[in-house]
Amino acid sequence: MKQAKHPLKIIFYPWAIWFVASLFYGIEFFQRVSPSVMAEPLMQSFHMNEATLGFINSFYFYAYAIAQIPVGLLLDEYGARRLLALSCFVISLGSLLFATSGMLWILAVARILIGFGSAFAFIGVLKLAAIWFSNSRYPLIVGLTNTLGVLGAVAGEAPFAKLVQYVGWQQSMIIVSIIGFGISILLYLVIRDHHKQYLPDNKSGWKHILESLTLIIKSRQTWLTAIYAGLMVAPIIAFAELWAVSFFERAYQLSSIEAANLVTMIFIGIGVGGPVNGFLAGVVKNPKHIMFTGNFIAFVGLLIVIYYLQLNAISLGILLFIFGFATSTMLIAFSINKERFDLSHSATVVAFTNMMIMIMGAIYQPTIGELHDWFMTIATNAENFKAFQSALTILPLTSVVSMLLVKFIKVKTSNT
Repeated sequence: MKQAKHPLKIIFYPWAIWFVASLFYGIEFFQRVSPSVMAEPLMQSFHMNEATLGFINSFYFYAYAIAQIPVGLLLDEYGARRLLALSCFVISLGSLLFATSGMLWILAVARILIGFGSAFAFIGVLKLAAIWFSNSRYPLIVGLTNTLGVLGAVAGEAPFAKLVQYVGWQQSMIIVSIIGFGISILLYLVIRDHHKQYLPDNKSGWKHILESLTLIIKSRQTWLTAIYAGLMVAPIIAFAELWAVSFFERAYQLSSIEAANLVTMIFIGIGVGGPVNGFLAGVVKNPKHIMFTGNFIAFVGLLIVIYYLQLNAISLGILLFIFGFATSTMLIAFSINKERFDLSHSATVVAFTNMMIMIMGAIYQPTIGELHDWFMTIATNAENFKAFQSALTILPLTSVVSMLLVKFIKVKTSNT
């Protein structure tokens, strides 16, 4: 006779699974933003310019984006436990390679490994959330997951900048790789793929994979929602995750640590806004109102940050927090797309949405570097910052496009 499970274990075990999986997402987010505080020492170590750095860092996003659909299909087919543990190991291996590299092509290979392993993190967490939590809680879990990821991003800014300053970027990346290896072990020990309320359909194999992929690709609304999400996040990936530290160093004559502290406010805003906006999306009749409002506020915030350079540190920090909070409304797109399909396709549709976001990141990061270098060819060295400012103009223009797309997105008007 089986012993009944303790009620507290039934209540808290899903949260334990979510938390450990989210730790993986946290270190993945850390890896994504860490090049921003290593930008100057990396360019000095390898004698490269902004365009080259943006190009090398974009390998992360290309690997991440290309892997998204296969990753979603694999998670739907085989579960998250082994795949998340293995992918975290791959990230850590890539970090170690990045730290010990002596050539640019090895840096690129390392970023590819990190990007490929990172592709499993967010999708894996949301797959587990779809299994272990109810639909009504799903938007909140998406927001909380993003908060854990943002904590990783926060650690990858000012705290990591201090570590890089004290021990150098190579030793810092070795430390990060060791932490990652530890998390990969924890993932394997804690995560479980099935819940008694999760009853998968008996479909499996290539037929089910093809069916899942076909359903998602044929859905115009899924495409529209994913493109909106990608355009909404593009300023975060391009600005906050790579170029913001350099921008604030030049705009306000700050040290890398002071600039990283400011950028941290964006991620704190996203971390706070994620669960708040996720909760609101779960209770309001039409979450599109939240999406549009957040998009508009983010657009205005970008304009002020890029063009109005008379703010003091406190005002700028508050503005960056608001910008991050407003941008976090894009997380609602994952819930909208997930609700269009049944549970057996949940990881794949989340992967599709995430893929579009990463494609935008892969495009925008090097594009800003290229625009900067192009504007420099028609300006003097004294106008270096003006070239940077002109290159960043593409970001508020992108926000306008994403704002327009919200109008055409269709959502369920009841929270069932």
